[in-house]
Amino acid sequence: MNWGSVSGASVRKAWWLALLVVLPIGACSSGSINDEPVGEVSEAICTSGGCGVCRECVGISCQISPGDSCPTGLCDSNGICCSGCLDGSNTCQTGKSTQACGAGGTCRACTPSGQCQVASCPSGQCVSSAATNQTPCSGGLCFGGNCCTGCWNGSACSAGTDTTSCGAAGAACVNCSTTNECMIPSCTNGTCSATPATPGTSCAGGTGKCEQGACCTGCWDGTTCQPGTSSAAACGKGGAACASCNDANDCTTDACSSGTCTNTAVADTTSCASGTGECYAKSCCTGCWTGTA
Repeated sequence: MNWGSVSGASVRKAWWLALLVVLPIGACSSGSINDEPVGEVSEAICTSGGCGVCRECVGISCQISPGDSCPTGLCDSNGICCSGCLDGSNTCQTGKSTQACGAGGTCRACTPSGQCQVASCPSGQCVSSAATNQTPCSGGLCFGGNCCTGCWNGSACSAGTDTTSCGAAGAACVNCSTTNECMIPSCTNGTCSATPATPGTSCAGGTGKCEQGACCTGCWDGTTCQPGTSSAAACGKGGAACASCNDANDCTTDACSSGTCTNTAVADTTSCASGTGECYAKSCCTGCWTGTA
């Protein structure tokens, strides 16, 4: 070689390239080489692929390359390989929160798939699971991950409009049935109610009739159910209209027995109520009695 034709700069560059053999990879990016000629060393490291993980050769120097792939994920803004996830500013996050969830990639927010779902981030993956039962939701309560706006029957959400399963807003279902056979149950807007059965409807196994929401087994006087068994003025049974047992006969005793009127003859020679004769065979005799008439 003609050493006279080799410049001093070329010699120095060759010397520094040789030094790279013993320098740690990425030494230039750490600022460990501060002696002249730093520029030539940096250029040599860059051009020889010595910038290392999470750095790239820009111009003549090694610079951090956030977002690039690395062995366990992506490079962050500090030049560190992030195994969690990178947020919008390329800062490494753990990747285990619902606000920044991920593993080896870009962070994303976890949102529940419904109002009765809860978001979580196990192992860097967004998961949506059922909220705790009876958690409030729009117009009802959560059960099994769904919003129940009807009523809960213990195993499923019912519409809440049936008399056997009535309710609203996720409350427990109620059976609107009643022991009063003269009241008709109904379920309106999730609330039980009952209205009187049609007057005259048979009740008590056919021994009475419904009047004003109650079963009358005596007699009905038009406004009230009477016993119908002891008063001659209101006698009857089975919910029928009350009858008066008064036959307007001075010579009979009017009574009501078991809902049936009786008119029994008074004893012969009993004075008539008018005081003008005596009773014989249920008749008032104002003349004389022959024994038969």
